[in-house]
Amino acid sequence: MIPKKVFLTKGHGTHRHRLQSFELALRDAGIAACNIVNVSSIVPPHCSLIPKKEGVFLLHPGEITYCVLSEVHTKEPKTIGASVGLAIPDSTDEYGYIAEYHEPEKSKLELKNTVEELAILMLATTKGLTVKKEGKTNLSDEEIVTQFKDQMKTESVADIVKHTDSNLWSTVVAVAVFIE
Repeated sequence: MIPKKVFLTKGHGTHRHRLQSFELALRDAGIAACNIVNVSSIVPPHCSLIPKKEGVFLLHPGEITYCVLSEVHTKEPKTIGASVGLAIPDSTDEYGYIAEYHEPEKSKLELKNTVEELAILMLATTKGLTVKKEGKTNLSDEEIVTQFKDQMKTESVADIVKHTDSNLWSTVVAVAVFIE
């Protein structure tokens, strides 16, 4: 299977059972009726990013659904968050990257910025996108992101939940869902 479409979604759930909190997060994301298969981080050439509403409409209950999944669970009182972001080259003939990132005590904006930077870094460095600068052969991560961000499309999604009840589990997911 080579996916032709991808969409981003997110969700969270809270329940006394960890598994049920995960199920509720998938429901919130709109993908609970699918059989989720987690894959690594490549966006194939000619794979277009579509809106979540369109993507969810194309899914079928029980379908084997490939995705890049970022998930985090907690029973401790703290803020948790998950994000996925992608970087796609301007040329549709080339592949892109999806990064997943989850970290406690971060804002949605911090999660989105970090995951987009990770996707840009992965794509730029695997494509050999490095330049010499003032005699240097290696650029810092920040220099690579600054240098190449305008040469690719980036998109991300993030969700957070402030968990307060130690008798319950909270789960946050962020997902890039592939469609054939």
